[in-house]
Amino acid sequence: MASWLRVLEEDGERPRVIDQGLDEDLVYERPPELVAWGTVDGIQWKIQASITAPSPDAKWWEHGPVGPELTFMLGHDEAFGGGVATARLNDGTHLTASIEFFGSHPKIVSWVGVVSDDVARLEVRLQDGDRRDVELREGPVGFLRIFWFFPPRGAAGALAATDAGGTELQSEKLVDVEAPPRSNAGTSVNAFGYRDGRPPPGWPDDPTEYGPGEGPRHAEDFHLYEVTFPVYALPPGPWEGYAGPSGSGSEGREVTDVRFGYFDEPGGSARGMEVVNARPGRRSWGRPARHEDVGIWWSDRDGENTDVVNFAFRFVPREDRRRFESEFGWPDVGSMRIAGFVELDVVGRRVEAHRREFQRLPSLKSVGFDLPGTRLTLVGWGLAFDELENHARALERLELGSDLLRALEEAEARSDRRFNELHGHRLDDGD
Repeated sequence: MASWLRVLEEDGERPRVIDQGLDEDLVYERPPELVAWGTVDGIQWKIQASITAPSPDAKWWEHGPVGPELTFMLGHDEAFGGGVATARLNDGTHLTASIEFFGSHPKIVSWVGVVSDDVARLEVRLQDGDRRDVELREGPVGFLRIFWFFPPRGAAGALAATDAGGTELQSEKLVDVEAPPRSNAGTSVNAFGYRDGRPPPGWPDDPTEYGPGEGPRHAEDFHLYEVTFPVYALPPGPWEGYAGPSGSGSEGREVTDVRFGYFDEPGGSARGMEVVNARPGRRSWGRPARHEDVGIWWSDRDGENTDVVNFAFRFVPREDRRRFESEFGWPDVGSMRIAGFVELDVVGRRVEAHRREFQRLPSLKSVGFDLPGTRLTLVGWGLAFDELENHARALERLELGSDLLRALEEAEARSDRRFNELHGHRLDDGD
């Protein structure tokens, strides 16, 4: 049978409450308070509860739900980390939990969550036949009932909630997530969700009818209403596959980059490309492209190649990703070098572009150059340099009301439909 860790409640000196701070524009309706503490495998743990609220001038579209929250912390003064869990349930459900894994203490797995009023019993059922009740506790005023437990690491089984008559209301599988030695990892079961486009739970209703680019519609039309730099994209026609927005980045409330993705299949491609538009001054690389560095492999580790790392790990199979993780668990594409320079004609301008390649991922390549007001990077997987450069020559500036904008909107809708055809069953199954 699986080996359970020794857990003691209210073991040792009562720990102090730690205020981890709040997102901008949020306040405490009720400040953090200690609701439980003890030791697990001899390591101190504690659970805090708080209730958050929006400040008077807060913008709801910049935040998620506010209200009751639970925080789990491992170690004295959270020395080994922890995680926050919303204490809300989706309509029609009876159980939710946040699960934390600790690289420094791999045997410890914490489950912290809440149950509905209909739940009379909570039980862990392991596949080896072991069954253990999980005690349901009264939470602070304004909270649903709280539970916590520490299952054996890697054990197969489920957490089942039943009503007073013994009818099973909900069951959630135990999960296991790898956490590198110097990092933690977390996940959840039956995470709380809410409808987009309206104020999240805990926020006052907002009857305002916002126009394009205003309020919750600020990112409408690929951020064109809010960017302070020109944005360029490849028309979908020349790409044999699917196209659409790939993401964006910001510093504070200023958009710093806008990305468009081009893939042979959405959500699981063998080849693809991303066009990254970045605000001048926002570095995409730790080392500038210099002619004297051509052919030299550099292994900078300043975290400024995030665009390329995120793109590349869409293609690396999940079972191979561990080979590319740093000691902290972050994806690491390894050393890179300038492979050469080339002259290109892009949107009527002659630009000098640099080619980059990556030692550990030979399928990954990029071409970068500057246009007035914008730094462009085309990143490709399974594409040769000349293919990337041909796509760079075909770039067009994206503007409101343009044919390119309409073409990208149609391409996005087509990509969404294809994604649902390929992966919609996984979403329906909760995977």
